[in-house]
Amino acid sequence: MKTRTKSFFKVLSVLALVSTLTVSCGKNNKSGGGKSSPSVNGFNNTMAGAYGVDLNIIGNEYPCTSGNQQRIRYQRDISNITRANVGTVHVGVTAGGDIAVISGNQSGQTLLEVFACPRAGLVTNARPEMQQRPVIQESRNCSIPEITAADFFLQNTQGYYYQLKFYPIGLSAPSRYCQ
Repeated sequence: MKTRTKSFFKVLSVLALVSTLTVSCGKNNKSGGGKSSPSVNGFNNTMAGAYGVDLNIIGNEYPCTSGNQQRIRYQRDISNITRANVGTVHVGVTAGGDIAVISGNQSGQTLLEVFACPRAGLVTNARPEMQQRPVIQESRNCSIPEITAADFFLQNTQGYYYQLKFYPIGLSAPSRYCQ
């Protein structure tokens, strides 16, 4: 557990540094210009929307670092791995702008939705895999319950996997849903 915590804080430190440099540097930085980024694909008709979480807001707060905001939606029932209470929505993000949602539906199922940023050779009909149970809980600082820690894997066309490490919203950048 200590290794995972250290790894998490290392990633968080690097992400904070990169975010600071990205915002403060660049000749075409037009922060505060009032122009919002485009709506994120795949967020309509999700469990998150049913419970009042606007993933378009989170998608704009955590844009894909690849520049292309057309995320690919993956879905999987993970009721046999973890349980989310009926009506709850837990949200996490990666340093690259990927978004994960773990929600409990009215049928008692726990569903995972991963909205992955485009990557070379990413298989669009793959099932998100995981090696360990994701950690979900209520957030102390945000109005949305969080995915505290989760590693999901998505297959590419070469048979290899992209590893996506998720952490709570509000850690690396401000969020409308957090204090």
